Amino acid sequence: MHNPTCHSCGSTGLSVFYEATGMPVASHVLTSRAEALACPRGDMRLAFCRTCGFIENLAFDPSALAASSPWERAQAASTRLSAFVDDLAARLIERYDLRGKTILDIGRGEGELLAQLSRQGGNRAVGIGPGYASGPLAGQATSGVAHLPEHHADEHAGLSADFICCRRTLEHIQATSEFVRLVRKAVGPRRDTVVFFEVPDVHRVLQELAFWDISYETCSYFSFGSLARLFRASGFDILDIANESDDQHLVVEACPANGGIGPYWPRENDLEALSGLVERFWERAATKIADWRAFLRRSQMRGQRVVVWSSDSKGVAFLNTLQDEAQVEFVVDSDAARQGKFIAGTGQEVVAPAFLSLYQPDVVIATDPVHCPDIRDDLDRLQLRADVVAL
Repeated sequence: MHNPTCHSCGSTGLSVFYEATGMPVASHVLTSRAEALACPRGDMRLAFCRTCGFIENLAFDPSALAASSPWERAQAASTRLSAFVDDLAARLIERYDLRGKTILDIGRGEGELLAQLSRQGGNRAVGIGPGYASGPLAGQATSGVAHLPEHHADEHAGLSADFICCRRTLEHIQATSEFVRLVRKAVGPRRDTVVFFEVPDVHRVLQELAFWDISYETCSYFSFGSLARLFRASGFDILDIANESDDQHLVVEACPANGGIGPYWPRENDLEALSGLVERFWERAATKIADWRAFLRRSQMRGQRVVVWSSDSKGVAFLNTLQDEAQVEFVVDSDAARQGKFIAGTGQEVVAPAFLSLYQPDVVIATDPVHCPDIRDDLDRLQLRADVVAL
């Protein structure tokens, strides 16, 4: 690709720093092992914009993702993640007096935050996203929540709202600037509407060498600075920007710009730090991948049974990057809708936690440290003494 253009700021001359080939284009679990092994695949060429700090997959093809299997929820929410959403809703309601207001959710259709904002604040709520056709809120008589199972577009500009939320969606959109500007257009002349976005924090991914957080579906990666720069360039003032979810995600709260210069946060000045992390990432990540391969080989030589807990995108990316499914036979997931299906690309069967009573694993690899307490609770209930190792 010659002179690629940054989808966030429009600059040219992005530098590629990480590549992976033949990765599943979607992290859906599939109905047979043969189907899982034959899943659509794509390449990843992550490039860094030295002008704004945005990172994107230059090899991403939106049509490949659209042609993959239908939307499917990534995982059943843990009690701790559910508590996080409850607390987040309560905080936003108090901060912005969201009581008896109109809330608009733009996203993939998971809708947990929208439901809590509606329930806790007595708000009217509308959810727009393709996942609302089959997601966790589909078919439910959720009081005060209307579902529109379609992509957000210009025709939705007439949906006036006091608060707009968009969780874990922007990272799956290639045309990031176009999308955020569309949200600003939807707000229109109102100055009191607040928008809330949540995305993964790429600074953590780079710093922790978290290759399992790099997937084909995630085509756009943000830091404090690149996220703030995108929103300001799209006509917003930043009200707050912070880390959440054990520092794994960034949240930005913004309102229509009033012509002045909004407040800045010291962590926005991250271009130099990001540049250093990017320059060292591939070599250091390759070493980490080799370490995990060695870990699995040692476990196999000792006769230990290893399972991966969670069939989410992290688990799919981890297994496909290592590319040796023989050393991990099963993936555990508490979501009944995913059990009995198979991991895209590598073909492990997804099993229920109760299955482990028969399988007797020695090592459980947790795809997210946040889930470790829940995993340990499940293992204790099953009277299993497996070691839990977090990615």
